[in-house]
Amino acid sequence: LMLITHSATAGRVNETAAYQSCIAAPSTCTSLSLSSSQLTGTLPCELGTLTALTLIDLSANQLTGTLPSEFGALTRLTLMQLHSNQLTGILPSELASLTGLSVMLVC
Repeated sequence: LMLITHSATAGRVNETAAYQSCIAAPSTCTSLSLSSSQLTGTLPCELGTLTALTLIDLSANQLTGTLPSEFGALTRLTLMQLHSNQLTGILPSELASLTGLSVMLVC
């Protein structure tokens, strides 16, 4: 069980120490929380490889673009917070596989 929390100050998601820690040990990373970290850019498709995640919180940043379809592989997610960013587009149909997701905030 690995909980990765706010440790970034600015930059892109894939440049943070928290993201790098999760990518290095994807089977043990259950939580990624980088809210209010002044993150910019798009959501990395590689987040979809973190299949042990039950919580992802990237809210209150300056993230842009669309939600990657690869997020549909995060079937253990129960909480997804992506609100207070500049995300655009429609939700990918692959998210229908997230049957355990009880809270999803993206606006």
